[in-house]
Amino acid sequence: LAVSPNTEKGFSTAENVAFEVVMKDTNNIVKPLTTAELANVRVSVVPSAVVTTALTPDGTVAVEFTAQSAADYSVQVFYNDVAIQGGARSGFTVSAGPAAGVNTIVSLDAVNVIDSAGVAQISTALAGQVNTLKVVAKDAFGNIQDASSARANIVATLTNKATGSTVGVTVNVKDLSLDGEGVYHVYDVEYTAKTAGTYTLTISLGEGVALTQLGLYDIDITAGIFVAAKTTLVPISTAATIGSGHLCLRGL
Repeated sequence: LAVSPNTEKGFSTAENVAFEVVMKDTNNIVKPLTTAELANVRVSVVPSAVVTTALTPDGTVAVEFTAQSAADYSVQVFYNDVAIQGGARSGFTVSAGPAAGVNTIVSLDAVNVIDSAGVAQISTALAGQVNTLKVVAKDAFGNIQDASSARANIVATLTNKATGSTVGVTVNVKDLSLDGEGVYHVYDVEYTAKTAGTYTLTISLGEGVALTQLGLYDIDITAGIFVAAKTTLVPISTAATIGSGHLCLRGL
């Protein structure tokens, strides 16, 4: 008996892990199974997963399992509840699947979902100041995307509510260790506005052709700190007037 996986690497929670069980006799000759004999085949997967088996036209057993946890999986094949020699295999590496809006979070610390206190904290900012929020991408089963996962499409805009104009927002992916073990994708959403006003920050996740909104925040941008090098004198007329109680500067 032998287990012949299609591959042991590159799986994700978005797809099935598939392999074949090839039955052989004592002379190492392939022995096709019958439909009745298929009922005697059992496959154990650790960690736990949903397993399906089917008889192929060649009499081998096609096995698939759907993984919901990002982990390394091992498989043991049994016939009549007896472990098959050569029917054990480990190293089926499954990573997080595509990011899902239902589980992906916006955060200040890359751990916790931003709460009302956090929203209040980001509701004001200074003009010219670079501000950062973090997005932690998780798949449909809540697994955080790791360094081997396909990168999520995080889209962010900062819009001036008075003018409707948008200003610069950048999204940078950083691979961070969040639990002291794995390395995960965390997205820094960096935004800044040079003009005072009220803005709306929208953060979304691209899922296919659709955008799933992750967060919508109103932010008041106020004038920044006084900087002497940036300060100028602005004339209020084109000529100086004497005897009127004030002096207007000619274009400096």
